[in-house]
Amino acid sequence: MRNDEISRLVKSDNTILAFGENLCTKRGHDEEQHNYIRQKLREVGRLLKDMRSCSGNVEKSLENFMYPDAFKFITQSCKNVAGFDGNTNTYATPSLALKIGTTLQKCLKILISKGIETNNRDLQTRAEELSKLFEINWTDDVSSNALRTLHEAKQNSQKGLLPLANDVKVMSEYLRHEAETHANTLQGSASDCEKRQAWHKLSEICLCQTILFNRRRAGEVSKMTVEEYSKNKLTNDDGELDGCLTKLEKDLCRYFYRTEIIAKRGRIAAVLFPRQMKENIDLLIRSRNSLTNCFNSKYLFPTKSASSWDRCITFNCN
Repeated sequence: MRNDEISRLVKSDNTILAFGENLCTKRGHDEEQHNYIRQKLREVGRLLKDMRSCSGNVEKSLENFMYPDAFKFITQSCKNVAGFDGNTNTYATPSLALKIGTTLQKCLKILISKGIETNNRDLQTRAEELSKLFEINWTDDVSSNALRTLHEAKQNSQKGLLPLANDVKVMSEYLRHEAETHANTLQGSASDCEKRQAWHKLSEICLCQTILFNRRRAGEVSKMTVEEYSKNKLTNDDGELDGCLTKLEKDLCRYFYRTEIIAKRGRIAAVLFPRQMKENIDLLIRSRNSLTNCFNSKYLFPTKSASSWDRCITFNCN
C-alpha cells in the first residue's frame, strides 16, 4: 500500500485491520487479489478520514463512530467521499458509495463478533442496532441514488454498441496476418532482438485471438497457466461421445484442441484452440526460455518483465 495519510490511518485502526485480516484469510492465497484487498482498505480509510474531518476529532477510531445515533453522520461522510451532488442527487463515483455500504456492514459484523467474544454487551448491542439501521435506511439514503446514477451512465454510454460482422472479420484477418508474420520472424534468421520483439507481439496476438475465438473474459484467458494449457487435447478423445456425433461434428472435433480454465466464481470453462493458433502458442512455449526472461512465469501469456505472478492484461480485446 502506498505510504500516505490513508495508509497510516488504516494501519492505526484496529477495526480496519481486522477487516483486512478477514480479506486476507478469504482472498490472500491469490496474488491477483492483493490489489483488491488494498483497494478495499483504502476505501474505508478514506471514509474514516472524512468522518474525522467532519467531527473535528482526528483521534477517533472507526469503532467509536459505530453508534446508531451517528448513522446520518456516516451516510453524509459516505456521500462526501463518493462525490454526491445535492442539486442533482447524483454521485461522481456511484460504485464507491455502494462498495462503502457493503464494507461498513462487514465492519459491523466484526464489531458484533468482537462484542460477543469479549462479553462486551454495549459494543454488541450498538453494532447490531446500527446494522438494523443500515438495512432499513441505507437504500433510501445512499443506494437508490447511486444505482440510478449508474443506470443513467450506462444508458448514455456508447459501450453497448455491438460490432458489425464485417468489423469482426477485418480484425480476425488482421490478427491472423500479424500472427503469421511474427511466427515467421521467430522461426527465421532474424537477430535475437528482433525475435524477442516478435515473441512478445505474437504472445499478445495469441491472447487476443483466444479471447475473440472463445468469447471469454479477458481476465480469465490472461490468467491461463502453462500447466493448464499443457492439458489440451483433441475433443474427439471420448469414444462413447464419438458415436453420438455427426460427420461434420466429428470433423470439427478433430480440428479443435480443448483445455479447461477457472472462470468467474470458480466455474470450470472450456477454451478451444484451432490448429494454427495452437501451433503459434506451442512456438511461444518452445522459444520463451531462450528469448525472454519469462521462463519463471507460470502464465501462458506473461508480461515483458514477468515474475512468477505477472501476466499480460488486455483491454478492449473482446
